[in-house]
Amino acid sequence: KAKIWCCAFDATGELLASGGAECAVRVWKVSDGTLLATFREHKGVVRAVAFNPSMPGMVASGEGNLTWGSDNSIRVWLFDPASTGSVDNHPSIIDSGLLDANAVPTECKAIVLAHSKMITSLAFPPDGSVLVSASRDCS
Repeated sequence: KAKIWCCAFDATGELLASGGAECAVRVWKVSDGTLLATFREHKGVVRAVAFNPSMPGMVASGEGNLTWGSDNSIRVWLFDPASTGSVDNHPSIIDSGLLDANAVPTECKAIVLAHSKMITSLAFPPDGSVLVSASRDCS
């Protein structure tokens, strides 16, 4: 089994996102352990995950490796929190409208290439208005 490097609860405490060495993000229903979604498109180890507290079903993830193959990207995923089964998703780069209310569920809504080294932390403020990131590139 692959190592888990990060995890985060959503604002309700009902969902848990985890990320790690499999280069994937998984979203779990805490009450019964049901796997709700699996996002596999990262090229490197997932080092940070965060839920948007004002938008159920939005989770951000960041990657990075010390020595190989990562693009040090941040990905923003949308999924249906009411889903009851595992969903494998395929990314699409959307150049605007990150908070589009008409977004199709279960998709990569954005890929952000803002760092030159691994992502170490992600956070949304309580109103969910912005996503902040930290990286080993000191930015």
